[in-house]
Parts: sequence; C-alpha cells; structure tokens
Amino acid sequence: MKKYNNNNNNNSPENILLLNKIKDKSLFPENIIIEFKNLFSRKMNKELTDNSLFQWHDRAYNLQCKIDSFNNKSLVLCINISVVIPYYICYILEIEHSEKSETLKFIPRRNFVIENGLYLTFLEQTKIILEKEFHVKEFPKELLYESIKGINFQDIEIEKFNYFNAFFLNDYFTNYI
Repeated sequence: MKKYNNNNNNNSPENILLLNKIKDKSLFPENIIIEFKNLFSRKMNKELTDNSLFQWHDRAYNLQCKIDSFNNKSLVLCINISVVIPYYICYILEIEHSEKSETLKFIPRRNFVIENGLYLTFLEQTKIILEKEFHVKEFPKELLYESIKGINFQDIEIEKFNYFNAFFLNDYFTNYI
C-alpha cells in the first residue's frame, strides 16, 4: 500500500485539489454561514462565533458558542460544517480549569455523556436547523473516528488519521478557554 505524506510542501494533485476546495468554500460560501449564524441566533437564543482556521488548512467551518458554565467548567457547542463534503458534525466540548489557578485541568474534550443527556434536545434542535434550512447531512457517527490507513496530514501520524481529520479538523479546538 502506498503511503501518502501530506505535509505543507506536498504538491501532489490530491493536496492541490484539497487546498483549492478549502480556499474556494463553494459548498458553503461565507454568506450561507452568516445566514446560518443569524438563524441559529434567532431560534436558539445563542450567538455563534466563527473559530475557523482555514489559513491552517482546516477542512470545515468551526462555529461555536458557550452554552453553560458552572464551578470550574464550561460547555461549548461546536458545529463543524465541511467545505470538502456536504456534511456537518455537532458536539459539545467540556473545558475544566484547576480550582486554584486559571490553568486547564485537561485539554478541551468531547463529552458524549452530556451530548446524549442534558443537552440532547439542544443538539437535536441545532441539527434540525442545519438539515431543514441548509440541506446538509450529519456525518455518520460510526465512521467519524475510523482510521484511514496509509495517510497522514500535517501533525497527524499515519494510522491515526481518520474521517474527522479528513473532512473537518485536526483536533478539537475552542477559543473559550
């Protein structure tokens, strides 16, 4: 099996095509994202911020809003809308600070328990807006973290590259720290 090294110096046709798709954003132009943010704000009573890092070759918009804060924890809704394929993912990151300092106890992490419990309705309402108003589909959860053999990208090692990395982001990221 051929091993692909997709670093920033790669001039392969595949890498050039990917970088052009990221730059072009024709699947979801910025005016559509602005329209979505406005509709989300009206329907959900929350303001989304755009934390996308296309200059770092992210493959998706990274829209976020803080949905709760208690004790030393914050919960952040993340909506990643791919510019490579017509799919999105929606999840909640948990951020926890040390009690005695402003440092993080751990890096922001996805909280599946909260997603399937207390905030399930909130996530479902967000998904309805995305799917009904903007005709984008949720990426299949069962494939999201499946490894794609023989490929690496930027700082992601071969055998650790997955569909989340391919179509959305290198890792979870938030500015709400």
